[in-house]
Amino acid sequence: LAGCCRAVSGGDPGHPGAGGGDGRGVTRRRPTSAARLFWTSPYFGCKEIRAAQCDTSQPGTYEALLGELFRKLGFEVEFLGGAGKPDVLLTGRLGSQTYSAVIEAKTCRESSVVDIGRVNYGSMRDHREEHEADYALLVAPAFSGGKVVEHAVRDKVGMMTTEALISVLRRHDQFPFSLTELRRLFETPGLSDGVAAELGRDGARLVCEPED
Repeated sequence: LAGCCRAVSGGDPGHPGAGGGDGRGVTRRRPTSAARLFWTSPYFGCKEIRAAQCDTSQPGTYEALLGELFRKLGFEVEFLGGAGKPDVLLTGRLGSQTYSAVIEAKTCRESSVVDIGRVNYGSMRDHREEHEADYALLVAPAFSGGKVVEHAVRDKVGMMTTEALISVLRRHDQFPFSLTELRRLFETPGLSDGVAAELGRDGARLVCEPED
């Protein structure tokens, strides 16, 4: 299926992570029908997440799909959302090396970008502290550059595009990354698409980029 990412871990419509939650992939909010693509099909629909990132009328769909994408990478995912809360809380369970990250998802119309007026870095910093998370990551279709990046660096917030995460999932499908390797996605303040692009590029993991 051109333009799709192969699912990387088992799941089905009755999988606890697809609705009520289990001990590992805990979720508090039932994901949208779009998010169930991860459990009802052997393929993850890149087409759907690409469409969702530009649907400013239903940001919850984008948040749900991003959460399920991270779940497929091996993270525990908790959907929060709402006023005063991060959209998603991730946990990379590694015993004494366990780490967590708050995720803020921003939609924008096609051919548009997320600029400084759309982002409250102070709130993201507060979310990170409130949930005692190690990292904060902002995900969007595209960023304007300039102040939106400068403020992210200042407040130690990572920034990543949807396409960068899709690319990571495609490579994870071929040669699964460990949660230790995936930690690099969150460690760089500011735009970190370059980190995502280089992740695991040791020759053995190299695969094609997502098809349009």
